Amino acid sequence: MAKGKFFLQESAGGAPFILLAEDDDNDAFGMELAFENVGLARRVRRVCDGDQAIDYLRGDGEYRDRAKYPLPSLLLLDLKMAGQDGFAVLEWVRANPRWKNLVTVVLTSSENPADMEKAYALGANSYLVKPSSFASFANMLKLLEGYWSINQVPSLLNRPKPEIGTGARAEAVGS
Repeated sequence: MAKGKFFLQESAGGAPFILLAEDDDNDAFGMELAFENVGLARRVRRVCDGDQAIDYLRGDGEYRDRAKYPLPSLLLLDLKMAGQDGFAVLEWVRANPRWKNLVTVVLTSSENPADMEKAYALGANSYLVKPSSFASFANMLKLLEGYWSINQVPSLLNRPKPEIGTGARAEAVGS
């Protein structure tokens, strides 16, 4: 695998981007090193909680600048985050026409079968348990790249923009 080879469909900016929703700074640092190791570091943007993930996808606030915060082709989603958790984000993603086909991979520490079943029921494309070592995580990324390089997904471009006030976020705000 050559460095700089990207494995997902292009985003609106022309190159694939990964949105990493991870609240643990230590886990995020290890992931950033692994992304760098496989040549993807410049194609990753991180948010630290579920609310930020939804804001990023909606293009709200600071995330309005799509040159700085491009549309993602892949969402790597931790489940146990502050604010809205990964389940709420997954529910929001699948409820919005623009994002319903966004490749969404749950990347979590949870090996709980109930969490896995719920994630798949809400529309996760894959459920991966975070490896304990850097080498294992880098290997996981290489395998993920190999899989998604041959997988076909519908385009996220030219889809209607998500409606304001829909999905899990609106329900949480209205509660």
